[in-house]
Amino acid sequence: MKFTHDLDINLGWTNNTQNTSDFKKVKHLGKCAMDGDMFAAYNHEGEIHIFKGTMEEEETLKTNTWYKHREGGFFIYRTGNENNYAIDFYGNEDFSFPCSYFNLWTEATDEEIEATLIKVAKKKGFKDIDKLTLKDFDGRITNKGFFNFSGNNYSYYNGKLFLDGATIFKDEEWREIIEEELSLEERLKRIEEKLNI
Repeated sequence: MKFTHDLDINLGWTNNTQNTSDFKKVKHLGKCAMDGDMFAAYNHEGEIHIFKGTMEEEETLKTNTWYKHREGGFFIYRTGNENNYAIDFYGNEDFSFPCSYFNLWTEATDEEIEATLIKVAKKKGFKDIDKLTLKDFDGRITNKGFFNFSGNNYSYYNGKLFLDGATIFKDEEWREIIEEELSLEERLKRIEEKLNI
């Protein structure tokens, strides 16, 4: 069974955002000639909700899949109902985002995912890879100068984001940019430059 509309006491039938699995018990009330199949759903607090829908199998969200919120450019990499990796409109990240309501999400295209991840990569400082010291996903360090070119070309393929051919994002994880330890002389020089401005 699948819910399509939720009965609101003030607004009448509204578009549904809940699944049958969100409720403790669901009872099919019969088929209405005008509205189709009707359901009573009992939540864990003992409240009763009335839905209309169909006896078709309920659509569910996939795991290990990128989704886009139907209202705009909010993206999520769904691994389950809870603790998913999400990116908002501004490129901010959340690592514990819930995602269970099918009607709120649509699968994202590779182009949308690529554009979103590039926005986050730039915000994190992933540019001029030849000037970066990076910690790899397994903890190894790649020192500045290891990559001897920098075209600042980003590409997304098979769930990974690349910068000039180097993987900088995979499996909901970013490589870490390691800040250089500055010598005392370099630190003093930078302080002097700031004071002269």
